[in-house]
Amino acid sequence: GAGSSGWLYKYKLSGIRTALYGFESELKYKLSKYINLFGKVSIIRGQNLSEGTPLEYIPPDKYFLLTEFDLNPISAFLILKKVSAQNRLGEFETKTEGYFIANMNLSYTLNTTNLKHKIILGLDNIFNQEYYNHLSTVKEIMPEKGRSLRIMYRTFF
Repeated sequence: GAGSSGWLYKYKLSGIRTALYGFESELKYKLSKYINLFGKVSIIRGQNLSEGTPLEYIPPDKYFLLTEFDLNPISAFLILKKVSAQNRLGEFETKTEGYFIANMNLSYTLNTTNLKHKIILGLDNIFNQEYYNHLSTVKEIMPEKGRSLRIMYRTFF
């Protein structure tokens, strides 16, 4: 149990000086009546100023490009995601390689008198890329999911 003669770990927390800063941006561009482009960037940095080391559990840089084909009531999306390697490591962290994955979604929307129905067919990780999420607590023993197919039904009221 706990206590001075126990076997549980004891932790002591102390405050440290830190700096946390970053940049996130989203952009939408209407290429034509039916095609929309979306871009997103997320960059975060954290520094332990007390010890001069990077902060733990900071996500790597992420870049998204999404193309939407809107042919109402059918929509199709191609989502490209690029994640950089994480080399800025805090205590107890291990390096994570970068990766690139592609996903596709196809949806059909049906509007009725009182409700809106949406059926979505998604194909994730199209190229079956093996990759590891830097913030995952199980990344040392297993990668993220491979290629997968999903079907969803949504009702909006």
